[in-house]
Amino acid sequence: MLKLEPDLELELLNKCCEQKQMVGIEIMLDGFDEISPIYKETAPALLQALRQTAVEQLFVNTRHFRKKLEVKLQTAVLHIRSFF
Repeated sequence: MLKLEPDLELELLNKCCEQKQMVGIEIMLDGFDEISPIYKETAPALLQALRQTAVEQLFVNTRHFRKKLEVKLQTAVLHIRSFF
C-alpha cells in the first residue's frame, strides 16, 4: 500500500510488522489532513492493517477526519483543544 522505496525501507517495515512477539512499537502519524486526495481511501486501510500487527499504540493527528476515522477504526477518539 505504501509503495516505499528503496527496497530496504519496505523490507524493514515488513519485518517489523511480521514479528508480532515484539512489544513497544508505537506509531504517530501527524498531519493526516495533509494526505494527498488520491490516498484518502488508502490511508485508513493502512491504519486498519497496522492495527493487526505488532503495533501497540497508534496515534493519528487530524483536524478534519476525526469522525471518519472513529467509524472506520471503531475506536474512541481524543479531542485536544487548541492552545490559541
